[in-house]
Amino acid sequence: DGEPHFMMLDTLRAFALDKLAQHGDEHAIRRRHATYMISLTRKVVRATADIAERTRLMMRQHDNFCAAVRWMAEHDPVRGLRLICTTGDEFWHAAGRIAEGRHWFRVTLAANDNAPALLRGWAMSLAGMLAMTQSDFAEARRLLLGALAIHGPADNEHWRFKIVHELGWLAYVIADEHEARLRFAQ
Repeated sequence: DGEPHFMMLDTLRAFALDKLAQHGDEHAIRRRHATYMISLTRKVVRATADIAERTRLMMRQHDNFCAAVRWMAEHDPVRGLRLICTTGDEFWHAAGRIAEGRHWFRVTLAANDNAPALLRGWAMSLAGMLAMTQSDFAEARRLLLGALAIHGPADNEHWRFKIVHELGWLAYVIADEHEARLRFAQ
């Protein structure tokens, strides 16, 4: 994107956060930072379908992204869940940070028991795909079946198909030929 980016030393960051807290501005500044990261992430996702380019752009803001998700999980959990879903599972694969992606999905899902069902289902399906990549088949199955329970009757044919397809691959990988055939036939 050609714009300069600056890294802040941890000691300066700690000093700045302390000053923000002293003046009562920390919450407002963190909310604005989170809003900016949502906007930036959406902009990056819309700007390019090339996952390598998208990953390069997102990795430039990785620390900011993580700080925003961490803050939103505690203070604005639904927006935090939307932010993590916006990255999709492809970003975490391409960045080689699957375990970290799973961590953020766990954190944001745990903070969102009452999130809109379709958003929660979207997050569960993405988290399930990441779990499958790391051969955590029991967790992948739990998440994908939970997502299917939400998306199956929700008239969202795209996500229902994607989840059933992933469940088919999961059954194939764990050598459950019967379930794989059933899932792929749906």
